[in-house]
Parts: sequence; structure tokens; C-alpha cells
Amino acid sequence: MKSWRFSLDSFYKSVYLIILFFLYSCSTNEEASVNRIPFNIEDFVHPTKINYEVAILDIVPLETTPESIFGNIERIEYYHERIYILDVFNSKSLLMFSKQGEFLGKTKYGKGPGEMINPFAFCIDKIENNIIIWDQTLNTLFTFDLDLNLKSKKILDIYISDIAKVDDKFLIQSQNIPNEAYSFIFYSNDFQKRHSTFDFPYESSGGGMYLQRSMSTSDNVYLISPNDYNIYQFHKSSVKSKYLLDFGEAKMIDERMKKENIGNIWRLVRNGTKVSFPIDVFESRSFVGFQVNYKHSFYTYFISKVNGKTFRINDFFPDKLLPECNIRGSIGSEDLFYGVVEPRNILKYKEKKLRGLDNISVDLDKNPFIIFIEIRPK
Repeated sequence: MKSWRFSLDSFYKSVYLIILFFLYSCSTNEEASVNRIPFNIEDFVHPTKINYEVAILDIVPLETTPESIFGNIERIEYYHERIYILDVFNSKSLLMFSKQGEFLGKTKYGKGPGEMINPFAFCIDKIENNIIIWDQTLNTLFTFDLDLNLKSKKILDIYISDIAKVDDKFLIQSQNIPNEAYSFIFYSNDFQKRHSTFDFPYESSGGGMYLQRSMSTSDNVYLISPNDYNIYQFHKSSVKSKYLLDFGEAKMIDERMKKENIGNIWRLVRNGTKVSFPIDVFESRSFVGFQVNYKHSFYTYFISKVNGKTFRINDFFPDKLLPECNIRGSIGSEDLFYGVVEPRNILKYKEKKLRGLDNISVDLDKNPFIIFIEIRPK
């Protein structure tokens, strides 16, 4: 059986800082108070008491061939009915699949023209319809079209943790290792001009941080600092807290946690003593979603942008209303989302003999499935 693709090994290498560009305009009132949102990770809410239902739109297997098999998903993006998956540790490539799961191609490993050694981060430029990939070993930004044909590359003399597109500029996160300050640099579209820089100091418990997701080309930039569970808003060259995710005594913000090394922190997460920092963020028309890890599992929460009320996807799993899945992003301007389902969880789900899955063949050694869902009010 293949090892779990969402093993915490992919998180050991760094502590995350996550960026989110909202699809819809949020308030930019600098005097707005922080919205504290309490969570109890142990609380289970039966779906009958949740004001929303989750509809499964499709479940598709990702084609498995010697070329398309991968080991982990560092990042996944859905764009123009294609699925792009960054596998940093195994195939060391960006893989491309159709919406139906057909393998369409991937970047090549090596030092030849258009080849990469260590693709570490990528973003989709939704204005120019390009894919930007940063090779951490070659110190090179590669620009591909949506079919993964090389268009250009540029060597940058800077350490890049991650990259995102904001309107007509690129936002690059760079770490200054000696004092662990994280600089965010705006570059021109051609990377020829450096526009502005702001720093985000962080008292790290070990490792680095990097951007996790670029959601849109809005003027509102949101950052998540894992050490204090705030969602910050970057506005007019300053960073202020907008939301506080309060997991009570389970959050990792006390002085002892700051002194722990990353391995000890994750042991506390695995044994259920602590809830991890947020590790993924996405937004739709009605919701802001984020993930944490607890007891070897990912928990996906949704915050209503209308009334601030919350619910989590995991509460739909026990009654087999959904297969156990890892929601990774949203689609377009509706309340549509996509996620990843491991083959073993499809088998569990099929035990209920639900309609529409009878013809799906499941092999534990093959690539995972992609699930498309919609969240609707009851």
C-alpha cells in the first residue's frame, strides 16, 4: 500500500505562513475590531443541526501511469477545468490532469532546457494564463503556459519561500535566515522592477514559513501567522489582525510552545494535546475555509461571511454523507470546492453502496481521487 500522501512529513520541513487573496471585497476599515471566533476541536455537530448541506457533484480517479504517479501533494490548484499538483518530494514535478482525471503531462526533472531539479512553489497567473514555478536549487523562476510549455525563465538572486500573483504584480515571500524575518516583495509582472517590501517578523519554533495559496487578484491580502492563530490583513503597507481563531487551551501560542522544536510540536498535535496552526485557507462567495491538523487528521472549517457562524466538513463523515476528504480549494465565484480522497476512504464510502460509485474501481496503490462538492443552504 502506498504511504499516506498527506503525511505530516510534508509539514515537518517548515512552519507555515499562509496568504489569501479574497475573491470578494472585504472591509478595509483600519479601525475594525478583531473578530474572535471560538472553536472546540472535540465538538461533533450532527449534520441535521448544521444549516447547510453538502452535495457531491463528482468523484473522479486521477489516472495512474508510470509517468503520472506521485507521492505527496504539496499544493493543488484547479483552473480552467484542469488540476495542477505540485509533488516536491517524489516525482519533483508539477503534474497536470483534466477535470475527468486524465493525465495530461508534467514538468521534467533535470538540468536541460525547460527542466527543473527542485520545484518548490508555484502559482497560476490568472491574468496572463501562465504558470509560474520556482526552482529552489536553480534559483530560477520558470514561466509555462497552461499546457506546461516553457515560455521563459529568469534567475533571481533571492531566497524565495513562495510566490503569488496580485493584480499586475507578483508577491514574493523571502526569508532572511539569520534573524528569521520574512520579507514580502512586490515585483513587476516581468520581474524587472522591485516595487515595495514589508517585513513580517516571526518568533519561529523551527523551520521556515511560506505562502500556501493564492486565491484571486483582489487588493485585499490576508496572512495567517501560525504562532498566534490570527488572520491578518495587509492594507496600506501595514499588517493588522482581522480574525482570531481561538482553539482555547488546544492552541499553540504559550511561551513553552515557542521554545519547542518542530518535532515535539507535531508530537503534541498527533497525540491530541494541541491543535496545529492553520495550514490551508480558501474562500468562496459565502465562506472562508481553513484547515488544521489534530490526531493525524485534517479538520476543515467554514466561516460564514454573512453571519460569522461556523461548521466543519468532518462532521459529515460519520454518517457517510461524504467520504473522508481533504478540501483544498474553491472554484470560481460560487460555493463550489474541490478536494482529495484517498483510495482507502473511497472503499469505506462504497460500503454503503451509494449510487454512482458502483463503477469506480479502487486500487490502494493508485493515485487518489478528486471530489467536487457544493455547499448549499438547507
